[in-house]
Amino acid sequence: MANKILSKCLIGILLVTCFFGTQHSTYASTPSTYSATVTATTLNVRSTPSTSGSIIGSFKYNQRINVLAEQNGWGKVMVRQKSGWIAVRYVKKVASPTTNAYVNATTLNVRSTPSTSSAVVATLKKGQAITVLKTSGAWLQIKTPSGKTGWVAKQYTSTQPTSKLTLTANANLRQGPGTNYPIVKKGKKNDTYPIVTKQNDWVKIQLSASKTAWVASWLTSLSADPSVLKGKVLVLDPGHGGKDSGTIGADGTYEKTVALRTAKLVESRLENAGAKVVMTRDGDTYPTLSDRVAISHKYHADAFISMHYNSAGKSASGIESYYYTESKDKNLATYIQKGLVKYTGMKDLGVAKGDFHVIRENQDPATLLELGFLSNPNEEDKILTNSFQQNAAKGIVEGITNYFNSIK
Repeated sequence: MANKILSKCLIGILLVTCFFGTQHSTYASTPSTYSATVTATTLNVRSTPSTSGSIIGSFKYNQRINVLAEQNGWGKVMVRQKSGWIAVRYVKKVASPTTNAYVNATTLNVRSTPSTSSAVVATLKKGQAITVLKTSGAWLQIKTPSGKTGWVAKQYTSTQPTSKLTLTANANLRQGPGTNYPIVKKGKKNDTYPIVTKQNDWVKIQLSASKTAWVASWLTSLSADPSVLKGKVLVLDPGHGGKDSGTIGADGTYEKTVALRTAKLVESRLENAGAKVVMTRDGDTYPTLSDRVAISHKYHADAFISMHYNSAGKSASGIESYYYTESKDKNLATYIQKGLVKYTGMKDLGVAKGDFHVIRENQDPATLLELGFLSNPNEEDKILTNSFQQNAAKGIVEGITNYFNSIK
């Protein structure tokens, strides 16, 4: 009988132990680390997650704390180098700090989970700004400009904008790509913005992580991005040469000589940026006009730039750039013209259609530049200075760079 009673007691103890063990497992803490501020005047920290637990410390109003885990309305915290529990209804979560990043891939898929096998919830374009919410290994949890949340591969983002522009004048920033769209902000000269995308003569820019606007491209200067020139094939054509001196300046300057000088400076800058440069002539030779076009076609030039100096009387002054086919050539001429005027400070004679063999017969994007008037003694003197030559080269290279940025 005693054995039966003992056996029943043991079974009862086991049942009670199992019961409470099972109950305890339902109260296991869930990892949930977050920062919070105290909303009560005084918040007691207890030894157990219960009002019956002994008080082992306290926090003051608005004090910032870290909640390590939650358990049925109680939060695990550290106080006086001991762990304890607080009622989480008396704290307010502090939003995790966010950081901005930029897409540096041509397109970037935003996925529902940090895995390439998960669903694509959005697609971002190069240069778009994103808000980083959390990092998990090689993945970032982000919020897109449109407000969607998802995951992107960290390797396809950067902390700096990949492509930017600078306003060259005060400009209206609009809701869409046209003057008929409402103004969302007044931009100031020299303001710089990351580029989201381009559409015809308009550029979409990032104002903040969640806000964009459009600006007319002719009111901007795209920040030089040497990487865009890497691998590009650029044919430089110093005008005239050999038996053809070109125009002769008021003080006897040969156009062929100064055109080659300018082209050599441009060549050096382009090669330093990673471009492949082909010269139609490297010395005082005379390739025919057809030869020059043939060189462009042979190398399948990404751009062909013919360099000349002008003549039209002693008072004529300024720089002008020519195109033949509007759809193929005009943007190239326009960007280079803008760069030249910016760096040389010369009078802007604009961009115009020109019926010149080397651009008329050229299948590749091509422009012919008139870099100043040798017939004007004052302008001739300026053209021959080292500062003008360096600035002209700088303007041409920036124009070429901005042209390629505009068609990425």
